[in-house]
Amino acid sequence: MKTTILFAAVLCCIQISASTLPEKSKVKTITAKTVTPPSFAFIRGHKQGANQTVTWGMTNNSGISSFIVECTYEDPTDIYSVWQTVGNIPSSNSPIFKFVDSPTLPGMLNYRITAVMNNTTVVSPIYSVYIGQ
Repeated sequence: MKTTILFAAVLCCIQISASTLPEKSKVKTITAKTVTPPSFAFIRGHKQGANQTVTWGMTNNSGISSFIVECTYEDPTDIYSVWQTVGNIPSSNSPIFKFVDSPTLPGMLNYRITAVMNNTTVVSPIYSVYIGQ
């Protein structure tokens, strides 16, 4: 009789302890967003009468303080080409930036944009346009 009662008590304890198992702690996974450095999404332009408009967009504007607009009539791939600064535009949260230039000389005119950040710069691809007489 004692063994039966002892056996029943052990079974009750096992059932009670199994039903009150502590909850497993939930592990939260935090994924860090990788911040991509700013880069040029596009650069293009079009003619407006005697003026030339250059527009560009960035993948993100974080950390950019301003943009320097430069142009040259020389070979844009030559490292010794002289680039003339024709504009300086402050950065904003705008997705698209625009600069209007008034070129006076005919020929192949090449534009590039330099995004100025705190300790680095990013240079755009070249936009070339032929300016007729």
